[in-house]
Amino acid sequence: MHAVRLEPSGRVLRVAAGQSVLEAALAAGLPFPHQCKAAMCRSCRCTLQAGRIASRKPQHPPLSLDEQAQGLILACQTEPRSDLVIAVEARGNRPIPPAP
Repeated sequence: MHAVRLEPSGRVLRVAAGQSVLEAALAAGLPFPHQCKAAMCRSCRCTLQAGRIASRKPQHPPLSLDEQAQGLILACQTEPRSDLVIAVEARGNRPIPPAP
C-alpha cells in the first residue's frame, strides 16, 4: 500500500499493490479526469512530481519523449512503487476537491 498525494488539492489516496492511481481515485469517489481507462485517450495525463512508478503496459498513443521528460504519466496505467506526489490538472469544471 502506497500513499499518493494529488496536487493541488492535497488529497491523499491509499493505492494497493496491483491497483492503478486512476482505479484508487475512482474508488475514492474523486472526479479524476479520464475517459477510456485503457491508455488510449490520454485524458488521465498527470505529472509525476515525486516517487517511483511502474507502467502496466505500453501506452497507445505513447507519451512522447518530451512529455516523458516533463514527468507526464497516464494514471490509468501507473502503479506506485513508492509513495507519490502527482499534479492533476483540472479538466472541465470538476477539479479534485481538497480533503475534508
